[in-house]
Amino acid sequence: MEKKDRYGHSHPYDTFSSISPDGSQKTKWSVDFAQGDRNYSKLVRKSYQDRIRRKKKKAAK
Repeated sequence: MEKKDRYGHSHPYDTFSSISPDGSQKTKWSVDFAQGDRNYSKLVRKSYQDRIRRKKKKAAK
């Protein structure tokens, strides 16, 4: 499986699989870990800005 970025380069998805304990079911996932890291960083920055905003609001009261 491959994905294309906006510049047209192909990057493979990271894949991993799991088999149930009784061996009857196998599951395979395709995950874009780089996108997950970008999303996490975005949430961390947003959370930091929210904390700063909350502190300023409390100080103003």
